[in-house]
Amino acid sequence: MILTIKNLSLLIDRHYSLRLMLVMLLATLGFFWLFNASSLPVSNPELIKISGQNGLLDLLPFYSANEALVAINNYGVTGRELYLRFIATDFLFIPIYSLGFAFLITVIVRSICSKTDFWVFMNMLPIGIGFFDCIENISIFKMLLTYPDTSLIIASIATLCKHILTIVTLLVLAYGGAVLLLYRVGFKGSKKCPI
Repeated sequence: MILTIKNLSLLIDRHYSLRLMLVMLLATLGFFWLFNASSLPVSNPELIKISGQNGLLDLLPFYSANEALVAINNYGVTGRELYLRFIATDFLFIPIYSLGFAFLITVIVRSICSKTDFWVFMNMLPIGIGFFDCIENISIFKMLLTYPDTSLIIASIATLCKHILTIVTLLVLAYGGAVLLLYRVGFKGSKKCPI
């Protein structure tokens, strides 16, 4: 069987459960804390401390080749090793946040649309984020291992695509949540799917 976007979207829809979604979203919060607030040797604060100024390239919306080379140089050997540990941990994080948010979009869209509407496929947005995050991680991993002889174009494009899809996903979640809230408080509106 060929795994198309439609088939993958329907697979996510079939495997949705409230418990699984909540576990994935709570794990997402845990990883978010680990990467952004902890002092563990896979975190952005530790990388900034080691380099003196530069954090994870993953968190920038876009970076030029020169900006990335300066950052990688400022990391030093210790910072580059920390970044490699971060990437290994991030590969565990990607399926968790991708599926958690895909399930969240699934439940919102299920609540306000029929299964035949185009919008049910919005649950693929977080999967797209995960796809570009994987490309970004592989590219940065290669950059860190081959530094100073490194190529940055694929990593920076993947980072930009990841952030664009993240914004679109957050907008879909906000809009879908607002529509769902309006339905819950009694707004009747149109019978067609409003998203």
